[in-house]
Amino acid sequence: MPVVTLRGLISAVALLGLLSFMPAYAAEVSWLVGKWEMTQDPDGNDKDWMEFTPEGQATSIAPSGRRVPGRYEVTDNEVRIVYTVNGRTIPITLKYSADRKRLLAYSKRTGNTSVYEKVR
Repeated sequence: MPVVTLRGLISAVALLGLLSFMPAYAAEVSWLVGKWEMTQDPDGNDKDWMEFTPEGQATSIAPSGRRVPGRYEVTDNEVRIVYTVNGRTIPITLKYSADRKRLLAYSKRTGNTSVYEKVR
């Protein structure tokens, strides 16, 4: 008969808690999952795209096709992304519209806001 240690019991309880949280998290971000395209940019930058997975992965896609990986989390009114480029982390914060149909990227440099809309 296997012996259950306190450490093993705590690990099992933590794992069950995490697994019970995952479906709720997936449902919470289901509106975000998919590919988003820049539809407006007052600064005139080239159109780019972002993809989000249910597992918390984000990818920035440049017009050249270059893909930059990252991770994201959703809060009450923001999507926080951390991309990794050449060993450096680049944090990005996007606001989302009340209807969750637009992601808004504010530029501190210019004061303008770019808009992304979901394409699939």
